Amino acid sequence: MRMILIINLVLLIAVGGYFFFKYKQYQDFKQTPVEVQEPVTVVIEKGSSWKQVAARLAEAKLITSERYFYYMIKEKELGKKLKTGEFEFQGKLFPEDIAQLIIEGKVKLYTITIPEGFNKYDLAALLARLDWVRDGNEFLKYCDAPRILRELGIPEAVTCEGLLFPSTYKFARNVSVEEIIDVMDKRMQEVIGKYRDRLKKIGLSPMQALTLASVIEKESGVRDEQPHIASVFLNRLKQGMKLQSDPTVIYGLLPDFDGNITRKHLETDHPHSTYTRQGLPATPICFPGENAIRGIVEPTQSEDIFFVATGAGRHHFSKTYEEHNAAVEHYQVKGLRTPFVWKK
Repeated sequence: MRMILIINLVLLIAVGGYFFFKYKQYQDFKQTPVEVQEPVTVVIEKGSSWKQVAARLAEAKLITSERYFYYMIKEKELGKKLKTGEFEFQGKLFPEDIAQLIIEGKVKLYTITIPEGFNKYDLAALLARLDWVRDGNEFLKYCDAPRILRELGIPEAVTCEGLLFPSTYKFARNVSVEEIIDVMDKRMQEVIGKYRDRLKKIGLSPMQALTLASVIEKESGVRDEQPHIASVFLNRLKQGMKLQSDPTVIYGLLPDFDGNITRKHLETDHPHSTYTRQGLPATPICFPGENAIRGIVEPTQSEDIFFVATGAGRHHFSKTYEEHNAAVEHYQVKGLRTPFVWKK
C-alpha cells in the first residue's frame, strides 16, 4: 500500500511538473516577442479558422508555436473576431500584438498616386498594371457606366472624366474599380463643395467649373500660373471669344493621338474642340487638382486674353493680339529663352 502511495505521489509530482513546465512555456510564449526585420505578408482567406491562421503564422516564422497561439486565442475569447485579408507584419511583435492586428482588420494597404492632369485613359492604364486591383482593366467601362454616373452627384455627367479627385490613396488588396471610383468621387465632392457658393455667384455649375478647371490643369501644371490661366479663359468667355486650347483638341483625338498636333487637327470639328466651337468642351479633359479649381474663383486680376509657352514650363501673358504675336515670334519662332519685353 505504501509503495502504491509513493508511486502515485511520484506520478502526481511528475504530472504536476509537466503541466507547470507547459504552463511556463505558454507564459514565456506570450511574453517573448519576435523581431521581424523585413515586412512579412500573410494572407488570411475567407473561411479560415484560427488554427489555420496559427499554421500560416508559424510557417512565416511570426510565432514559435501554433498550439500556444491557439490557446491564447481561446483564453482571451477571440475566436469570433477573426478578420480576413492581407496582413503585413514588421518590428518587435508579441503574439498578442499579432492577434490584435488581425482582429482589428488592419490589412496591408497599397498606395496609388493619381497625378493632377491625369485623364481617364491614363488612369485606366495605371489600374490595369496593378495586380492588387480587382477588374483594373475594366476602369473605362465603369467610368462611363450610367449606374456609376448616377452616383457621382452631377446629373449632366456622361463620363467620370474630370469628376474624380487626383491624389494619393491607400487601398487594400482586391479593391474593386467601383470602390476606387467611389473614394475619388467623394473626395472631389468635398473639394468642389468648398467653392460651390462662389462658383454659383459667377454663374458656373460644378460641371462647368470642373470642365474649365481641367483645361486650366492641362494648360499649365505650374500652380502659381493657374490663376492667371483661369483669368485668360474667364476673360475670353466674357468676351464671347473661343478658348482655343490645344489640350481640348488633343483630348478629342484620344486614345489614338500620336503626340503631334497639326493645323488639320485644329481645324477639324468635334465636341471637345475649342477652336471650332464656342464655350467649354463637351466634357472635362482630365482630373483637375484643387489649385486649378480655386483659380476659377480666385483668378489673377488681369485683362489678358492670350498666353504663349516660353519654353521653360511657363507662359507669357498678353492683353492684345499685337503683343501676343510678338511674344510668339520671340519664343516660338526665334526660339529665344530670354524674357520678352513688349514695346509698341
